Amino acid sequence: MVGCSRWLSEGLVTFLSTESNHIFMDLAPDWKMFAFLAGLAATASVLFGLSPALKATGVNPGLGMQAGGRSSTEGRQAFAVRRGLVVLQIALSLVLVVGAVLFGRSLRNLSTTDFGFRPDGIIATNIDLRRTAVTEAGRQQAFAAVLACIRAVPGVMRASETFIVPMSNSDWNGRIVVDGALQEVPTHFNQVGGEYFATTETPMIAGRTFDSRDRIGTTVVAIVNETFARHYYKGENPIGKRFALEPSRGDAPPVYEIVGLAKDTKILDVRERPRPITYIATTQESRLPPWFDLLVRTDLPMSTITPSLTRAVLEATPGAAVEYSTITSYVQDAIVAERLMATLSGFFGVLAMLIATIGLYGVMSYMVTRRKVEIGVRMALGADPGKVIRMVLGESGALLAAGVAAGLVLAFIGSRYAATLLFGVKAWDPVSFALAAAALGVVSLAAAWIPARRASRLAPTVALRES
Repeated sequence: MVGCSRWLSEGLVTFLSTESNHIFMDLAPDWKMFAFLAGLAATASVLFGLSPALKATGVNPGLGMQAGGRSSTEGRQAFAVRRGLVVLQIALSLVLVVGAVLFGRSLRNLSTTDFGFRPDGIIATNIDLRRTAVTEAGRQQAFAAVLACIRAVPGVMRASETFIVPMSNSDWNGRIVVDGALQEVPTHFNQVGGEYFATTETPMIAGRTFDSRDRIGTTVVAIVNETFARHYYKGENPIGKRFALEPSRGDAPPVYEIVGLAKDTKILDVRERPRPITYIATTQESRLPPWFDLLVRTDLPMSTITPSLTRAVLEATPGAAVEYSTITSYVQDAIVAERLMATLSGFFGVLAMLIATIGLYGVMSYMVTRRKVEIGVRMALGADPGKVIRMVLGESGALLAAGVAAGLVLAFIGSRYAATLLFGVKAWDPVSFALAAAALGVVSLAAAWIPARRASRLAPTVALRES
């Protein structure tokens, strides 16, 4: 047990110091909290050890040496207390196991949620031209040259410009005018290249993507997502329809013609519901900032291909600064709190299950020891080992059933407070409750099988000799 506890503790510490280190790195060690927790643990140990110690000092030595002393009323009362504590252990353990299952399933749902595009395999490349000789007028040409060089790198499958990298916690939103009416619900914008949808593998539902027709001086066009069409056009086909940006500073806002309809995608958060999104073409923007992002899809590891990408960027624009990240890392950062919660709840759930199992094993072992004579008499009168096993398992099953019943009630009450932390699973999810109860039941009955098996192998002559 000491080795197991040490292994579990070391594993938990390793996780906290690596996987979620950035959550706590700004927090200085709170020695007062550590001292409080240490004092609380010491106090609990003293209180729980004081009661049996005082009871032991009050035992009559003569009565304690009598065989029948073990069957006294005081002994039965003590055994009843032990049984009650085991039921309480099982009930509280089930609460923790239910929480572990709920948070585990929630994390799985978050990790496997449909983003509307395929995030894995995409490297987000940020290119800064502020230290180069590229002028504002030449940025469009410079960006095109960089993109051409990157597409020529071996291992690059697709590449496209983007103003907003999905899941990077960046946003650009504003209100639009549809049919002369200013809409209260804002739409989210992104400025992308023609291969953006192929690079991210975002399905196009209708219309077309951006191409060579979309240049400066031509009709400004846009691609919208399903939620945009559903919200602003009541689900009608938006291709060919027009909208304008909210007027500002008295300038006439551009009027966009919708040429494509794309599938809904997540852009800010893993948990978010579909938002209205408008994609506009980078090739129709005359005033570009001195930095931009490229999404590069590749099947090579990031460490393998980034040196080649850097050489390609510097070949097109000497002196440019380049930084790399991945959409997958943004997704993992977005669910780090959920992953930490699932890991901690799983750790304490397993620990609580282990403690409850040990408690049930201890009580059943003590029960077998107290009833050696009874078991010996039963076996001497012809009771088969199977009947003895069923008797012991029946008593352990009664304790387990009582604990599970109480634990389900407590878990149902407690899970309501965790509802806002879950994703894709209800706080009172019957499958999670059933899985937790089944796991705890199987492990507990397996522990009770050991003293039951030992009781079935008890020799009647040895047991009757102790009467």
